[in-house]
Formats: sequence, structure tokens, C-alpha cells
Amino acid sequence: MRDYNLIHDLRESGIDWATIAETVEWFTDNDRKVYAGWKLGLDENDTTDLIKLAKKNQAIRIKTKSLGIERSINNEQIRDIALNQTFTQQLLSAIQDRYTGFEMKGYKDNFNSLTSAHIFCLADFHYDGDKSYLEIIKRATREIIRVIKEKDLKEIYLFELGDVIEGASLRNSQLMAIKRGMVDQTLDVADAYIKMLTYLSEFVNVKFYSVDSSNHTQLRNLGTKQNNLIEEDMMKIFNKIIETALPNLDFTHDKEMFVKILGFECFVTHSHEVKGSAIKYIKDVTTHRDNLIDFSFFGHRHHMETIDINSAKSYDKKLLYVPALTTKLSQYELQHNMSSQAGVGYYVLEEEKGLVESRKLMV
Repeated sequence: MRDYNLIHDLRESGIDWATIAETVEWFTDNDRKVYAGWKLGLDENDTTDLIKLAKKNQAIRIKTKSLGIERSINNEQIRDIALNQTFTQQLLSAIQDRYTGFEMKGYKDNFNSLTSAHIFCLADFHYDGDKSYLEIIKRATREIIRVIKEKDLKEIYLFELGDVIEGASLRNSQLMAIKRGMVDQTLDVADAYIKMLTYLSEFVNVKFYSVDSSNHTQLRNLGTKQNNLIEEDMMKIFNKIIETALPNLDFTHDKEMFVKILGFECFVTHSHEVKGSAIKYIKDVTTHRDNLIDFSFFGHRHHMETIDINSAKSYDKKLLYVPALTTKLSQYELQHNMSSQAGVGYYVLEEEKGLVESRKLMV
């Protein structure tokens, strides 16, 4: 068998073809042509090996770079977690220190034997950072106490239906009206509510319910629209502050709530997610949650209205639009004739009879 490796070694050593023909007995001119083809095959193998080696080295470099990026991300996440935990702890400590001495006075007795329930509803305060505007909360508190004294009440339900602040992320026109940012707005309002709740507790037992979601309190990051990031909401911060400051408050908060009062199922929500018919929305909630609703308390609409839905035994099921606390009408509201006088919604439920009284306490 002809050994073309020998010819290749001679050529790589610089030996010319004439010398190879004289030295290698079997070599002919035809072998020279065959060697040329053999050499092409050898070069292809060498190129393939180089490509494989290059790809291997490239994969190693990519993996090394990937590990470096991953390490950097991990370090950043660890740092962020540590900072968030530190910030959260500092925030909670600041709240606890700030509200030392505040305590609910009336949260001692159980009034299960009562046959009527008195519900006061606050909604849509839209605080814009003007501290003089907090006077509205004081006026609302005085109106609630006036009814408490008038009827010699022992216990009340207090519903907060959202939009406690004006926010700053709905539309550009808001930026011209607000006096402070959303965080400062929330801190101011939470402070006012804590004072109101502790003062009310000197007269009655207070059961407080507050929504975790409303539209003006949403943080609409990265150009998102209404309800895109529904969990990013300053109402959660508002409720957390109150919960931390008043640990013995009988307090329930959630995105929307089902509250059982005297055997009646009450549905409490800001209602900004209602599109189209509110009654259809209530019926859809009833179906999807498998929960029969007797009375629905809705904020967001800025006016007081009572709508019969259907009768049930000895009472009517109702949709109750709660009045707004805001005394400042936006240009949007003026153009669309959407609002009414500010006030607190006051509702009385009685066993078997359902809703027996509803009125607005003007502020």
C-alpha cells in the first residue's frame, strides 16, 4: 500500500518532487495527483478540528460570562433583599415609635346580642397633600360622634372604601393640583385616620374594614394602565400603617370584602373594576364566589344612591353607592356632572328587616 504520509512528511520538510521521485521507488506522476486529493482531505479534517476547538473555546467563554452575570444578579438581589428588609424594619419601627400611646379604648366588650347594626362609610377623600384639607376628617368624626350620642350606640362598623389620596398617576392634569407626593399623602391620611379611630373608641366599640385596592391609589409603573398592576396599591400601605399603629383594633382589610352582619352578607369594594352594569357585576360576583350577597357597598361614584336589586324574604337586597368625602371637584367631574355634596354614608341594618335607614351625614 502506498504511504502518502511519507510523501507528506517529505514535502513538509521542503523536498522537491524530482528528489522524491528519485528517492521513493513506487512514486510516479500519477501518485502526485493522488497525493493532491489526499492532502485536500487532510486539510478538511484539520479545519474541522480547528472549528470544533474554536466552538469549544467559545462555549467556555460564554459559560464563564454567563456565570459572571448570574453572580452579579445574585449579589444585586441579595443586596436589594437586605436593603428592603432593613427599610421595612425601619419603617415599622418608625410607625411604632410615632404612634406610641395611641390605643383603642372601646375594644373590650362583645355585643353579639345587638339586633341592629350601624354602619358608617367613608370613601373618596382624595387628599392632595394640603394639610388644611384634613379638617374634613375631623368634621366627619364629629358627625359620626353626633349620631353615636343621638342613638346611644355601643358599637359601630366603619367602612373605608378607598381613594383616600388623590394620587398622581392617573392623568397629567393631577400633577398641577397635588401638593405632596403619594407616599406623603398616604402618611398624612393614615395619621388622621389613626387619630379618628382612637377618638371614636372612647365612645363605642369600633369594627374597622378597609379596602386594599382603589384607582387613585394605584402605582401605575412603566406606563401601565388602570388595573394592570392592581396589587401595586398605596391602600395596602395605608392599611399596614393603621394595623401596625393600632394592633388591638378590630380591623379587616382586603382587596374586596365579604362582611357578615346580623346574618346579612355585605359586599364591600371600591368598585373601580365595575365596567357597565353594577348590578350585573354583583350578580357575576355572586355566581363566581358562590356567595349570596344581600347588601353591596360601592365607592368610586362620588354620590349617594340606594338601588333595589331584588326581594328576599322580608327585605330587599340593595346596591348602596357611598358618598364621597372630597369637597374638591376636579375639572373631569365638573364636565361630566359626576359628583355631589361631601359626606359620610350612614346605614342601619336590623335583623329580618334588612336596611331600615340610610342617609348622608354632611361634612
